[in-house]
Amino acid sequence: MSEFFNEGMRHYFDALIAMRDFCREAISTSRTVLIRHREALGNAVGSFSTSSMNVHINPDLNPDCQRDWPGTWHWLCVRMAVGNVGEFYFGLSWERDSDEIRPSAVGTFRFGDATIFDLAQNRFNALKSDLKPEPREKEITIRKEIAAGEEPTFGSKLEQIADEWTRLWETIGGMEGLTRAK
Repeated sequence: MSEFFNEGMRHYFDALIAMRDFCREAISTSRTVLIRHREALGNAVGSFSTSSMNVHINPDLNPDCQRDWPGTWHWLCVRMAVGNVGEFYFGLSWERDSDEIRPSAVGTFRFGDATIFDLAQNRFNALKSDLKPEPREKEITIRKEIAAGEEPTFGSKLEQIADEWTRLWETIGGMEGLTRAK
C-alpha cells in the first residue's frame, strides 16, 4: 500500500463528513438565493421552470465519472430548466490555472440550441462585456471570484449575480425579445 493510501485511510471518513457538510451549505445557500430571485428572474427570462430545481455536482465523487476529468474545474450548483431553451446553473465553481485555484459564485445559462446561444451572446455582450461565453458548451456565465476571507460573502455574490441576470434579461425583453431578434 502506498503512503498516500495509508494516510487517506486514517482521514477519509472525517474528510468525507466535512465535504458533505460543505456541499450541503453551498447547495442550501444557492437554492435559498435562487428561490428568493426565481420569480423576478423567471419573469425577466419569460420561460423559467419554477417546478424543478436539482443539485448539479460536476464531476461528482464517483471515480468512474472522473476518469477523463483534467482537475481544472469543478461545479457545485443547483440547476433549473429554462423552458425548452436550456438550463440555468447557479452556485459555486472552481477553476485551476497552474497552481492557482479560483473559487467563484456563478450563474450560467446553457442553451440547447447554437442559434439561440449566438443570439444571446451577441445581445448580452452589447450590454455587459465581462460575461464569460463558452461557445463549445453553448454557455454564458456571470462569475464573481471569491477571495479567502473576502466580503461580500458567497450568498451576497449570488444575490448580485441573480440581480444582474434579471436586469440583462429584462433589457433584451426576455426569451421572446431574444428570439424576435432572429
